[in-house]
Amino acid sequence: MVEPPSYPRVPHLVGDRGSNDDVLLDTKEVAALLRRPLLVEEKLDGANVVVWADGGVIECALRSGLDGMDRGRQLGPLRAWIAERYDALATAMSGVRAVYAEWLLLTHTVAYDRLDSYLVVLDVLSADGAFAAPAARDEWAASAGLVTPPALHRGSIEGIADLERLLGESRVGHLPMEGIAVRTLDGSAPRVAKLVRPGFRPIGKDEWRQGRPHNQLRERELSWH
Repeated sequence: MVEPPSYPRVPHLVGDRGSNDDVLLDTKEVAALLRRPLLVEEKLDGANVVVWADGGVIECALRSGLDGMDRGRQLGPLRAWIAERYDALATAMSGVRAVYAEWLLLTHTVAYDRLDSYLVVLDVLSADGAFAAPAARDEWAASAGLVTPPALHRGSIEGIADLERLLGESRVGHLPMEGIAVRTLDGSAPRVAKLVRPGFRPIGKDEWRQGRPHNQLRERELSWH
């Protein structure tokens, strides 16, 4: 089985707000990003997954790959979720190398009780190896019956302070959001970065060992449970 490339790490706009393995844009890259019209979306707190077609078969994996640790046993429910939508996904995956998404069945740090779907599309990688710009990504997701993250702003941004003002309550829950993601509308580099809210810290291994509750949908959809 040939796996698609792993999802690139999304760099931070501001340091000291993430784990030690995160990357940070330098000041010139931040300035270049903020000069462009942007899509600002809520950054959702879940498991990063990849979905792709291999010989006509829809496959999926966590960020760590096929041999990675399935923390929380999330892959089984994801496979069942895909199976319920298999025909539509198989059609939509034509010409697409991979779809990178957030799988939100289990609560990580931020609990959600108003999700439109447990799978939220972040990026679409075309067969030629290029990521779709936000408008094309949104169009593809809609055609596949999938959703994208809550949009908070489209257009110009004056600076980091403007972005900080968009941090607030989650659009799909009642807790403060994890943060925001910014994407250039034309897909130019640096095309995506993130801003995590001050004080956010991901849950630790002990909390995973104790088990995690489920997030909730806005309206109950056909599901595996």
